[in-house]
Amino acid sequence: MALSILTTPENGMTVYTEGIRSGSIIEEPMQARQLARSYDVLTATALSPVESTCLIRKLLEAP
Repeated sequence: MALSILTTPENGMTVYTEGIRSGSIIEEPMQARQLARSYDVLTATALSPVESTCLIRKLLEAP
């Protein structure tokens, strides 16, 4: 799923989500903040690209 966050002084926060078959624009402030917060948590806890590669290699080599 793709997620784009747009913040403007006039409109506040708008979030666009896109899946395989559909996309949605979320303008409701509480929903937009929740999605943005979820995105922040996911990116803060995600492995770096190098760490991800190491983990994948390790899992592929496991019996």
